Amino acid sequence: MLPALVGFFFSLGHSTIVVLLSVAIALTAARILTHFPHLRHIGGLIGTCVSAAFLLVIVAINLLVLRGVVRAFASVKRGEPYDDQNLEAAMAHFIRSANSITMTVTALSVIIAVSEL
Repeated sequence: MLPALVGFFFSLGHSTIVVLLSVAIALTAARILTHFPHLRHIGGLIGTCVSAAFLLVIVAINLLVLRGVVRAFASVKRGEPYDDQNLEAAMAHFIRSANSITMTVTALSVIIAVSEL
């Protein structure tokens, strides 16, 4: 099979699954709200907190990247040679940190989900 066709059918299948799951989630949420109207306030509060936390994490990441860029610019401005290795080492450290944060958040979400059962 041609690689383009494989990619096409993969993306078609993936988008179909995403659309079907989105519809299922929307229908489930609507049904839950009709049976448990008090969850609307709690769900809104949790959604707002999760969104705010995500945005704060993105801000922190952007500040770290900005700090690295400013340091690199300042060192070049002082006449020091630009070193790709320093940038790559900083990015590798950032990726390791992001992976550990992701694993921690995933573990916490599993613990919360299990405790709700």
